[in-house]
Amino acid sequence: MKNLTFIASLVFLVIGFLTGCSEEGEEIPVTSFYCTVDYVEFTSVTSAIIKFETEFNGVKQPYFLPREYKTDSNNFFVGNELVSILNFRQNGNKASFVFEYGNALDFFCANLFDYLPKHSHDDFSATAEKSFDDKNVGRWKIRKKQAIEVN
Repeated sequence: MKNLTFIASLVFLVIGFLTGCSEEGEEIPVTSFYCTVDYVEFTSVTSAIIKFETEFNGVKQPYFLPREYKTDSNNFFVGNELVSILNFRQNGNKASFVFEYGNALDFFCANLFDYLPKHSHDDFSATAEKSFDDKNVGRWKIRKKQAIEVN
């Protein structure tokens, strides 16, 4: 009888493991997660597309944010408090700028996956390189990011 109870317990354990059942409140293990900005594309003198790239446990999901923007000197304000690209400096095919996530952007990546771990979207300094092809006016692929220290 002990063997039968042991085998039944083992079978339920294996079935629970294979079907992904978890106790309520149990944390789902995360093998990999990132949410970042891939490029900024100025499609006209008033329109831009920001491409975000997310990956969760090996599944990649892009998120495209097409919006109108306003400029003030070397600053671009995309959407209504969605994204700010500050101190944009171009030198030939290279540029540098500060990328700020706006308050109104919220957690767009939560719409891409059923479950996401807690995370933050931190502003950063970027260096980018202009892509040249016939599909865009000015796509700046972000090549290097540096965290901005908050004092």
